[in-house]
Order: sequence, then C-alpha cells, then structure tokens
Amino acid sequence: SIGRPWRTVHWLTYAAFLLATVHALRLGTDTHYPAVRALMLIMAAAVVIAFALKRVRAGRQTSRRRAAAA
Repeated sequence: SIGRPWRTVHWLTYAAFLLATVHALRLGTDTHYPAVRALMLIMAAAVVIAFALKRVRAGRQTSRRRAAAA
C-alpha cells in the first residue's frame, strides 16, 4: 500500500490521457483518417466513462461508511 501519493498519480493519468488525446487530434498526422479519429474518440469516451463510474462508486462507498459510523 503506497498510499495517497500513488492515488493522486493514478487520478492524474486520466487527465494526462485526455490531454494526450486532444494533442493527437489537433496535431497528429494520422487523424485525417476517419477510422483513427473514431478510435481515438471512442478511447477518450471510455476513459471519461471509467472516471465517472469510479467517482460515483467512490461517492457511494463514502455514503455507506458515513451511514455505518452514525
């Protein structure tokens, strides 16, 4: 268990992936191919969905812990 610093780095990877995707879409040479652009957008959507699901689940766990402590 590395702790909180690792968790922060892990959460920052979501932002890094999305920034890299935007960078590739704006400056990449292969993005004029529709299949490449579609794949990149699908991957970015998957990351956004994964992030949202993790936040929702974390919020539920926090609510359960508070209810159990009360």
